[in-house]
Amino acid sequence: MSEILDDKPEVLVQKLDALPTDPGVYKFLDDENSVLYVGKAKNLRSRVRTYFQSSRQR
Repeated sequence: MSEILDDKPEVLVQKLDALPTDPGVYKFLDDENSVLYVGKAKNLRSRVRTYFQSSRQR
């Protein structure tokens, strides 16, 4: 498990680890399934993980 995510709930860590390392498009949704953000990445897992890092680790 990554030290970046050590203080995160285990379910979040599992979901992040399950993301593919392939390029692709991702979106963040709010509680009502409205799109908050759409992004693209060369490595989906790495990109999404950066959103859960503390600012001092970026």
